[in-house]
Amino acid sequence: MSKRWKESLTNHANNLEQQANAARVIALADNPLDGIAVAWDLATAAVHSKEEKRARAEGAEPPRPPVPVSTLLSGFADAMRETIAAVARLLSPSERERLARLVPSVLDSLEAQEADVVEAVARLVELSPDVIALWLQLHIRKIEARFAS
Repeated sequence: MSKRWKESLTNHANNLEQQANAARVIALADNPLDGIAVAWDLATAAVHSKEEKRARAEGAEPPRPPVPVSTLLSGFADAMRETIAAVARLLSPSERERLARLVPSVLDSLEAQEADVVEAVARLVELSPDVIALWLQLHIRKIEARFAS
């Protein structure tokens, strides 16, 4: 009985944390209408994440991610795409290939909210593309060791 109680309480705490994180992101919107759009974006992203995880487990092609409708997240997505493209241009083809193979494992870690991975990604996205590329080049062996399947 004690184990189920602890598990139930832990699940409840995790749900509250997810709700709080969603509320924090929604609060970043410039106006209430965009806040509703952010909530929609978060909901569609959550559904996509589950569909993508299922597809990977079945060996199927994962669905394309939903396009954000909110101003907040579409601007963020555009900025991330630009940064990723800039970093990719600074990496060699072999480095891009090596890192691309690790994407599913990194995504699994992010979905599982593994603190070290979330923290590393959060630190990296704040840096310029040249610094991100250099960091990846310096740490590629460690990254492969951590995420190689």
